[in-house]
Amino acid sequence: GRARPGAVPDKDAFLAALDQYVFFLLVTRTKAAAWEHLHRLVKVIHRGGDPLRAMRLGAAEWRALRAALSEEGLGAKRNGVLATVLRRAKAAVRASADRRASAATGGGWSPSGGTAADAAHRGWTVEHVLPLKVPDGSAWVRHVPEPGPVRQCLGNLTLLDAVTNSRASNRSFADKKRAYQDKEGAAMAALTAKVVAADVWNGKVITRRWDRLIDLLLEPYQATSKSLAGWLGV
Repeated sequence: GRARPGAVPDKDAFLAALDQYVFFLLVTRTKAAAWEHLHRLVKVIHRGGDPLRAMRLGAAEWRALRAALSEEGLGAKRNGVLATVLRRAKAAVRASADRRASAATGGGWSPSGGTAADAAHRGWTVEHVLPLKVPDGSAWVRHVPEPGPVRQCLGNLTLLDAVTNSRASNRSFADKKRAYQDKEGAAMAALTAKVVAADVWNGKVITRRWDRLIDLLLEPYQATSKSLAGWLGV
């Protein structure tokens, strides 16, 4: 049906819902299917329908999104998907740190200059902390003797500038951490700072980080979904 008079969503509500919807389509659908869904949304808006209702994600969609982010082969997905997921993970980690700092200081927290540099940086490349190709005799063989299930998962991925990524290469975890921190004043992604803080990098650490990143990625979108449900009265 047509939208209720006076029920037109404000710009922020519409953009939040659209952001959530496009992320869902990008991660869970093929490119062709995502365009088909967006075309249907345009038709709803053109007919005067309710775009928020059309974009609202139900329980099945949230399960599909979590399942897609939980795929062991996420790191092998097309570049656009992977880059989007990691940029959002980086922002989610940074936002989580900001919330904790704000709570600890009674709301007086303001992001540091490093955060601004992180947000402004656009030259990030995907880094596999546990290398895709582990050199013979490497310490990685001891720490992750069966790397198959976790090598391409979200928990093993982070963001680096191209120069640092090349420098880190297939080195040991200790050498990689030194390479990550040798930035000569450049920004370090919040996502990578968490990796540097780890003492070891093994299957258990990767899996725990995998679960945490998925929770952080879904948290703001689930909050948006709940607020939209209240707005829609459902």
